[in-house]
Amino acid sequence: MSGEGGTEPSGFLRVEALVEPTVQLGDLRRFVTDAVALLGMGAFEDVAVLTHELVKNALALEERNVHVAVQRRPPDTVRVEVRDSGYGLPVLDHDAGLDGGFGLRLVDRLADRWGVDQFLPGKIVWFELDPGPTREHAELDSL
Repeated sequence: MSGEGGTEPSGFLRVEALVEPTVQLGDLRRFVTDAVALLGMGAFEDVAVLTHELVKNALALEERNVHVAVQRRPPDTVRVEVRDSGYGLPVLDHDAGLDGGFGLRLVDRLADRWGVDQFLPGKIVWFELDPGPTREHAELDSL
């Protein structure tokens, strides 16, 4: 039986990795893209860039233990979690400027859902994408 997008579901439900502080954008994108493929899911066009934004935020706080997990959630949703041991919580800044603040706005705009699960010490910042165009892309396509 084939899943949507012609991909065959695999036996894997979650792929996780420790992110080195010196990670290159291309390597991170390859990991996320490969993880989605390993999970037997179709293409999710924004998953790599959104993951990069969350990892970049964690690394900007000089966190050394940043983990990325890519999960398949029924029926065909992809969930990405970025876990670190820092105490600060991300804040959605609607007035982002030259100092930054655009990453979480991008996640808020493109992800179907996102949030923060706090524990001590640390947190998990996560987002979910459903199959098909993201909210932002759907809005643009309807113009």
